Amino acid sequence: MDIHKVVLLLVVFSLAGCSTKKSIKNINSAYEATREINKISIQDDLKEKAGDKVYFAFDKTDLSKDAKNVLKKQVEWLQNNPSVQAWIEGHSDEIGTKEYNLALGLKRAIAVSKFLIAQGIEKNRLTAISYGKEKPEILEHTKRSHQLNRRSVTIIVTDQAI
Repeated sequence: MDIHKVVLLLVVFSLAGCSTKKSIKNINSAYEATREINKISIQDDLKEKAGDKVYFAFDKTDLSKDAKNVLKKQVEWLQNNPSVQAWIEGHSDEIGTKEYNLALGLKRAIAVSKFLIAQGIEKNRLTAISYGKEKPEILEHTKRSHQLNRRSVTIIVTDQAI
């Protein structure tokens, strides 16, 4: 059953026998819950249909063939969802200084943004930001964790339903 139908049923059942003030509060709560579900589901939809991450080689900002394939799917997804906007987060591994990794993360985010824009996504829908090494996906100190932390993540920032 569609989650929106479940929420609607909950609202209908909660309204039966309730006072007007309580009903309005319940409707507002259900609305807020639906907005949160939409935020989660729209990001999940991107992740499922296109992928939301691309990975980079050590100290590099150029896009690999695999990264371009993921980004082409993101372009298609973004074209099918024209009302959404996205942050393009750039990340790095823990090697190097905080300042260097912030700059590297931003260069990665910009590389992804430029690719998306070149494929037809409007510039005003994208914001490139960097977290450098501050938000690792994997907290271990291994070669594999470093590879997984050198990434860009496309994050949907609007709360529009698909």
